[in-house]
Amino acid sequence: MAKLPTSAKKVKSQDLNQELVAHVMHTAKTVGFRNFKFIEDAIEEAEITQELIKHIPVDIGISVEEFTEKYGQTVYEGIKAGRTDVQSNGKKRAQGT
Repeated sequence: MAKLPTSAKKVKSQDLNQELVAHVMHTAKTVGFRNFKFIEDAIEEAEITQELIKHIPVDIGISVEEFTEKYGQTVYEGIKAGRTDVQSNGKKRAQGT
């Protein structure tokens, strides 16, 4: 298992592969949100990011540690977006729209 960080680091979006970002975001929104509703801390973010690697439909092309460091925040954002979608759709259904 890869070494887990004790705190999250900010990664600039231009340092990331945008195609991989799209795949990671989609995977986190669909697969990640079904299994993990909330992320409590950086260690949990790293664990979830490593867990989602096997669900990403493309080769990540980097080590697990590097992927976790660079794309952990994207996974967090994807799970947050999944939660927002569910809440928005529920509200729309409740309003009858």
